[in-house]
Amino acid sequence: MIRSLGKMKVLIVDGSPETLNTLSFAFKLRWPECAILSTGQGSEAIALTERENPHLIITEIALPDMTGFEVIKQIRLFSEVPIMVLTEKRDEMDVVRALEFGADDYIFKPPSTLDFLARARAIMRRSSLYPHISEDVPPFVADNLVVDFAGKQVFVGDKQVHLTPTEYVILCHLVRNAGRVVTIDTLRQQIWGDIEELQPSTIRKAVSQLRHKLDNGRSTNLIQNERGIGYKFAAVPRRPGRTASASLPETPFPLSFGS
Repeated sequence: MIRSLGKMKVLIVDGSPETLNTLSFAFKLRWPECAILSTGQGSEAIALTERENPHLIITEIALPDMTGFEVIKQIRLFSEVPIMVLTEKRDEMDVVRALEFGADDYIFKPPSTLDFLARARAIMRRSSLYPHISEDVPPFVADNLVVDFAGKQVFVGDKQVHLTPTEYVILCHLVRNAGRVVTIDTLRQQIWGDIEELQPSTIRKAVSQLRHKLDNGRSTNLIQNERGIGYKFAAVPRRPGRTASASLPETPFPLSFGS
């Protein structure tokens, strides 16, 4: 079901009319021209994503035909669209599982309109990094990691690593400052923006998922934790001369879709 036409497209995967109305109202309040697509079925959500190419997906975990985890897993096979998980259960394990499958953020029901909009805005700001990196930026190479900015791809050894938009932007911040500590507050402000209720655990979980993907099988971590301060990309870039850090865009990244 498409409720309106517009240049921004959002897919809401939830069978509750109350939730759909609440989220639709929030989006229309902030982005009046956006198109809202909705379904209560996970299988239809996957098909809609492939056919309609939405800019953002919000999905409930408890769906009648499959779990939200499976929806995320299937979508991540062909799309890096930002995904936010919506759940009634305040269960940290559910949040961790959603992030492991490729979700970018989460919010609990009933959603606060202001908090929800701030999170949605932050997710889209993170995903807007992709078109703002010039294609002539050389790859960042350190140890067995390659960040190909022109192709928007990340490789560990000869294997491509699929990152969510959030993980990709975190990695860009860290490699841009390779060898230097990026504080938790910097990551919060530059990546999540003005979300007042953002929990420190959200940042820790996102970095943990990124580290898990990059360090799979490694004896040492590429991303090191400076306890109580922030994180540091520890490996030294191999490429001499002009580096990716000199060419990456300055933050904060601009928000698309009529900020």
